[in-house]
Formats: sequence, C-alpha cells, structure tokens
Amino acid sequence: MNSSEVVGAWPAPPGVIPNFQNPESIAWMVITAALISPVVAVFFVLMRSYTKRCIFNRFDWDDYAVVMALLFSFAYSVIQVIQTQYGSGLHIWNVPMTKYTTYTKASSSSSNFRSVLTPKQLGIPAAVTYNMSTLLTKAAILLFYLRLSTDFHFRCVTYAVMFVAVGYNLAGGFAFLYLCRPVSKYWDFSIPGKCSNIGAAFLAGAALNVATDVALLLLPLWLLRPLKLPLKQKIGVTLVLMTGSFVCGVSIYRLAIIPPGLKNMDATWHYISNIIWCIIEMNTGIICACLPNLKAFAKRHFPNLFKRPVPALIRPAGYIQRPSPQSLADAQGSRTRWLNGYFSMSSLKSSDGSTPSVKKTIASASTVVFAPQSKSDARESVREQLTV
Repeated sequence: MNSSEVVGAWPAPPGVIPNFQNPESIAWMVITAALISPVVAVFFVLMRSYTKRCIFNRFDWDDYAVVMALLFSFAYSVIQVIQTQYGSGLHIWNVPMTKYTTYTKASSSSSNFRSVLTPKQLGIPAAVTYNMSTLLTKAAILLFYLRLSTDFHFRCVTYAVMFVAVGYNLAGGFAFLYLCRPVSKYWDFSIPGKCSNIGAAFLAGAALNVATDVALLLLPLWLLRPLKLPLKQKIGVTLVLMTGSFVCGVSIYRLAIIPPGLKNMDATWHYISNIIWCIIEMNTGIICACLPNLKAFAKRHFPNLFKRPVPALIRPAGYIQRPSPQSLADAQGSRTRWLNGYFSMSSLKSSDGSTPSVKKTIASASTVVFAPQSKSDARESVREQLTV
C-alpha cells in the first residue's frame, strides 16, 4: 500500500508530515528496560532463595511473595515489548490506523483461525500484572518487618499499611474491568457506552502507591528507636531495613509525570517514560526486598570480606618501623616493670602451696577481659536477626 493511502491513528500537527516507512522511535528504551531490569532482579531473587533455603533451611511467605512478584514483573515486561510492535514508542500520527486499532495473531495450527486483539486490550493485563507485582513486593517487605518485632503497636500499623496496599492494588489492577460499560469500550470508543475518568484512576493509584512507599520508609525508624545500638551500627541496620523503600523516589517521580501525559494526545510517545519507570520501579522493589539477605550470602561465600582487621600491635613479616626516643624510653620502663612483676610472681603461693602458672594466670585474665557481655550478646542477636 502506498504511504499516501495510509491513515494515521491521529492527525499530525500542522506542518508535520506522517512517516510510516521509517518513523522516529523510542521503543528501544522500553525493550532495553524490559530486558535488563528483570535479569538483574532474577539474580537477586535466586540469591535470596538460595540463602533462605540452603543457609537458613527455611522458606517463608515473604519469600514466596518475592518469587511471585518477579513472575508478574516478567509478564508486564513481555506485554510492553509486544506493545512496541504495534505503535508504542512512535508518534501516534506515525502509527497506521490498521496497526493501532487491531492486530492479528495466527494460531500455530494449520487452520485459518485468527484472534483479534487491540493494543488497549493489552492495557488491562498490563495494569493487573503491574499492581500484583508491586503488591507482592510490598507484602514481602512488610512480612519481613513483622518477623523483626513483637511490639503490638508496630505490628498493628504494619498490618494497616498492608491492608491499604492490598486494597488499592487489587482495586487498581481490576478497575479497568469496571471503568467502561461495556468493557470493550475501553479499547474501542466507537462502541456506544460510557467510561469513567481513567486519568483519575491512574492518579489515585499512583498517589496511594507513594503513600505506602513513605510508610515503608518510616517503619524501620520506629523499629530501631528502642534499640540502644552505637550510632554506626544503627545507621547500618537502618540502611538495610530501608532498602525496600528506595523505590519511593521512583514512585514520586512517576506520579509527577502522569498528569502531563494524560493531557497529551500523543499517548504512544509520551507514555513511554511512564512504562519505563514502571518496569524500573517493579524490579528495583524486588531487588531491595532481597538485599537484607545479602550479608548472610556474602558471609557464606566471601568470608574474607568480614574478617576483623589485624590489631595494630601485630605487624606483618618484614615490617620495619624506626622507634622514637620517647617510645624507646617508654618501652624500657614497661619491660622493667614487667620483669619485676614476673619474678615477684614466684613468691606468690596459692591456697594449696603451689606456685601459679604464668600461662594459666594470663589465660584466666584473658577470660575475664574478653568475657562476652549480655548487652553485646543482645546487639549481636539483633544484627543476626536482621540478616535473615
């Protein structure tokens, strides 16, 4: 068909000539994000699953939730890649009406059966897969929080956040089934019927998404408030617990770019940024949900990373340091005092008349000096629990 006979899905702006042969495209951005982000997320999910199953010999509900979130993220990415074959990433006036309105799919059988779908029909499963992925990721993080605390008020707030997340994600995922009556009017406006404000549904879902992300950001601070840890350790544990909310910034940015996109009729072009950030948000959330298990995995397979530093008094072979005159005088005085104390020990007698052994005396002293304190044990217990 001659390009002059092709009708675009939307009239071109004044002075712009539609290009159906070699149009400008940003579809490669969607394809790149849809390929790279899930692959990185798979690595972290495998690491988490291995750590929980093989190192800790357990697999909890939050682990199943992360795996399911990854599957829904894969489905969303596949849908968006398919959309690029039918106009997504092109200016809408460069998309032929026949391609934008319908596309056909031949069956694998030898029959002539053909099923007809529209790009907007794929919008419904895309919305469902996105909302289910974010729901399961947040549920996994909240379940992880619940295993770290028995505080009644903390658990009540955590359950409340989970209830809100479940409610708006399920409503947002399946709202497209009820926004238009009949449902087919969502992808075919020529059908008589009525549609609600789809843009308002997008904005409401994005706003609630930001609200729950902020809650995930603040809950770890509440959890660490009663713990009397050193500042350095408290900062480290806080960063571990707050990794699940790094997507908060992404969701806020996505909320900011939705309104301009709703007003722009060039939807196949301007909506691409929202799709890309949705893919990044889903997979980044999955990665962050897996990060608390990274320490246990690294300690098992890279133990050298966690070796304590060599004490300052122990020097490697061949180490030469020229002492100062003051240090020589101090060393001479210390040596004299040590010798006096050593020889004076021979005059000490135990209750049974025997002379105490120097090695035993030093060993007993070291036992007293390095005996673990109950507060340190409590801190170590908290740190080990946070790595589960």
